[in-house]
Order: sequence, then structure tokens, then C-alpha cells
Amino acid sequence: MPLSDEALQQHLLTLAQGDEQALQALYAALSGKVYAIALRMLESKEEAQEVVQDTFIRRVLVDDLPKLSQKRRMQIYENPHPPRQVYHL
Repeated sequence: MPLSDEALQQHLLTLAQGDEQALQALYAALSGKVYAIALRMLESKEEAQEVVQDTFIRRVLVDDLPKLSQKRRMQIYENPHPPRQVYHL
């Protein structure tokens, strides 16, 4: 489900403040793209699903989101990608 730029910005701001509904909206909008990239690279549905979970739980919530500028958050939305570990398998 695509998000408008305004909705994306609002979700990113509220997610940074701990809003779980914002995470759910971002997951719904972006998880399919991340899954498709991971599946193409890994050729395994199970591993691709793990990458999606890792991307949203560890990388987005813990590692990256709190540190990102608004501009970088928009760039990630426009071109989401799996964590770097996928590229090194």
C-alpha cells in the first residue's frame, strides 16, 4: 500500500517517538519491496522473510531510524533495501 510523502513523513516522525501504528503502516508500505529484493538475491522464501523481519525490527527501530535525518528517511522509503548482511552471503 503506497504512502504519500506527507503520510510517510508523519509516520517516520511518530515512529521515532515510539508509535507502533506508524511501524505497522511503514511495514505494510515497504515490506513487499524489501521481500522482493531479498528473495531475488537469496532465492529462499524463508531467508527473505527473515531479512524483512531483520530490516524492520533491528535495523529500522534500533539501529537506523533514531539517527537519520528527514531527507535520508525519505531516500530509504523511495528505495528500501535489505541489510548489508544479505550482500555478503
